[in-house]
Amino acid sequence: MDIKGRIIKFIAYKGIGQGKFEAACGLANGTVNNIKVTIGADKVQRIIGTYPEINLYWLITGDGEMLSEQETVETSSTTDRLLAIIESQQETIKNLSEIKKAVVLQEGNVRCADASGSGLEK
Repeated sequence: MDIKGRIIKFIAYKGIGQGKFEAACGLANGTVNNIKVTIGADKVQRIIGTYPEINLYWLITGDGEMLSEQETVETSSTTDRLLAIIESQQETIKNLSEIKKAVVLQEGNVRCADASGSGLEK
């Protein structure tokens, strides 16, 4: 289950709608539905700030229990570490996207060179 699925599971556990969850966290309407791979650290902070009973480690990784054992906010060092993981993952996704664009552009240039009969090596 991805982070979107875990958020939806928590919303169902609370017995509230996604709109109410988003409003309570100060998130834009449709935020949950628009999650693709991960969400920003700022959004995670809003969720944890609004619902401190969520186990932050579970929310980020899917490991452990949905609710914190003591239903308290994780220590700041754990929170900082997990938020750093999210930011790192977002940077990796951005870098991979840029690499993909470069490869597509390069492949397009090779095809153009072949079609033009320029004799350029692949």
